[in-house]
Amino acid sequence: MLPCETGAVGQFTDTPAEDVVVNASETVSILCSHANASSILWRRAGTPISGATPGFGVSSSSEEQSTLSIESASPDVHSGNYACIATLDGGQEETAAFDVTVQCKCYELNGWTLQSSVSDMN
Repeated sequence: MLPCETGAVGQFTDTPAEDVVVNASETVSILCSHANASSILWRRAGTPISGATPGFGVSSSSEEQSTLSIESASPDVHSGNYACIATLDGGQEETAAFDVTVQCKCYELNGWTLQSSVSDMN
């Protein structure tokens, strides 16, 4: 799990403490918790993410907690602005937005630095 801070926004108790950087083809999990939530949703660039969204996994251990998994990270699919949204009795509350940046891997060979392309990550 990524580092989290306590009480980041409103009643959120676990949210990303900073922007997230991950290497291409790696997996990262991001935890979000809210003390009074009846459900928690995730958004990327304003679009809802579900467990059925290709390249993502969403799991919940309770109504108040959700984990977003980015599987086999790709710059084109996963880089962007994310938020966690808690559904409450009186409406919704959203975390501060955070960015996820997927970096391509670089290799050094005989003094040359080579950057792999997304197509050879599989």
